[in-house]
Amino acid sequence: MRINILVIFSFISICGVSQQLTKEQKIEGLSQIWKEVEYNYPYFDSQNVAWDSLYYVNLQKVDSLKSDKEYFKMLSRFLAVFHEGHTYVYIPKEIHQKVGLKIWPFYTHNKLYVIGVGKQLRELIPLGSQILKVNDTDVFELMDKMFNDHYYPTHAKYHHLLREIFYEEDGTKYSLQIKTLKGEVKNLNLMVNKTDSYDWNEIKFPRKSFNNFHYEIMDNISYVNFGNNFNPNPLKSFESVIDSIKTTKGVIFDLRGCRGGICIRSDVSKYFSKDSVIYPYSVMVRINNGYKRANGQFNSTNSEFFNNSAFKSDTAKFVKDNNKFIDLPVVVLVNESTISEAETFIVCLKSVCNPYIIGKPSQGSATYPLKIRLPLNAYASIAVQKLFSNGEQYTYIHPDLILEPTIENILEGNDVVLNEALNYLRIIDY
Repeated sequence: MRINILVIFSFISICGVSQQLTKEQKIEGLSQIWKEVEYNYPYFDSQNVAWDSLYYVNLQKVDSLKSDKEYFKMLSRFLAVFHEGHTYVYIPKEIHQKVGLKIWPFYTHNKLYVIGVGKQLRELIPLGSQILKVNDTDVFELMDKMFNDHYYPTHAKYHHLLREIFYEEDGTKYSLQIKTLKGEVKNLNLMVNKTDSYDWNEIKFPRKSFNNFHYEIMDNISYVNFGNNFNPNPLKSFESVIDSIKTTKGVIFDLRGCRGGICIRSDVSKYFSKDSVIYPYSVMVRINNGYKRANGQFNSTNSEFFNNSAFKSDTAKFVKDNNKFIDLPVVVLVNESTISEAETFIVCLKSVCNPYIIGKPSQGSATYPLKIRLPLNAYASIAVQKLFSNGEQYTYIHPDLILEPTIENILEGNDVVLNEALNYLRIIDY
């Protein structure tokens, strides 16, 4: 029996369950991020970050870090200085072990509301309640403090940081002040309980969400949602409904919450052009050339290499292999969780037609991420490209109509953004 126990403990130690990272591993991970950002991050020179100094400061902290959790938090703060959606550190759940308080918050009209709670909180927190204070601090002051350690862009920070407020380990205590729809102010003492769970049918989500590609016709208007899951061939999914779309009055692309990835393809946009080939945007990536950098010390022609500010430009090219053309008005729905390839798709649409965009500004990360492997199955993501459209550098999607639901709309199940799109296409003279 003693031998078996020793074998088990030896196996656990080998697998790394109880073993902490070595100092060398921690330095290697930090240095890898520092190096890759300096080589590849496209906004490195424009964001006025003292990157080398920041690296040395964190390097001195390595010895004082008491756990792997503290180490990965340090790495997260290291990259958070850029506030860019594709530039962050992913920490596996096995390391931070957070389960979260079962409160589903939603940010709208500059206020934070509760649209869902766990089964154990039903009697305490009425849906639609406004969150005023967390741990005796105004909820927005709290998020402003948290912002320095998070990678979200300024215009979208509250929408995303609200998810971090209650995301802590089992047993974490919270004091919460809320105001119900009836105007009653309540002070609550709560604790994260890993046994609590949501009834997903009771959460008042502000819009419908689809796991996979979804197409339907609403009042003779085509509705397209690329879904949340990885799609092995999103272009093929869209091509399968083109003939049906052409029989309708208009098209709505619902990209709210679309995280990009491979669930959507920008070359879908080519079907909204009469041309067989389109060039919808260009990108710039940094170039590292040792010879030219050395030459730049003496030759002004290559000074950009010496200063690590040389870029190469490429132009996207989409080729249509058939003559299908959708000549219909297009509406695109966006919000702060529209990011990455979803944003690039909108840029492409704007290059070939004149889509009407409704919702809230997108997150602003059409930058393409480089993944850097870190110990314990963690990784760092680093943006590597700048995107240009019509000669202008892309920032984020600015809707033609800023529109967000009220808490009353949400509780009633009234998707005002989708309804506005439908009304727009019903009356448009095209």
